[in-house]
Amino acid sequence: MAVHRKTGLKLAIKKIDKRSIANKKIKATLMREVDIHKQLKHENIIRLYTSFEDSDYIYLVLEFAERGNLFFYIRNGKRRLNEEETFHFFIQTVSGIYFLHKNGLIHRDIKPENLLLSPTSASDPSSP
Repeated sequence: MAVHRKTGLKLAIKKIDKRSIANKKIKATLMREVDIHKQLKHENIIRLYTSFEDSDYIYLVLEFAERGNLFFYIRNGKRRLNEEETFHFFIQTVSGIYFLHKNGLIHRDIKPENLLLSPTSASDPSSP
């Protein structure tokens, strides 16, 4: 986590080790995905604000998901979601997927670990 000095906005910084990228083709694919993600603006898709790199790492500056991900939300205490919570998360997920498909894009790795929760999404199922 990081905090933007001027606005106080909490951000997530993802650090990708360039040594973990096997070849130029994989790096090109990653950078294409980063460029696409930067352009996505939807309430149910985590924002990628910017990216930069140094000699060793690629850094992604993302919207901070303060409540973590759905996998840990279920695993750490909830065990089971009630029908209202399940419907709430389902609608948000489908809304994001619909937006992607409408724009000719797909998400290749939908799973609870990749469904991130905003401060209101986990605490109040009636909020968007």
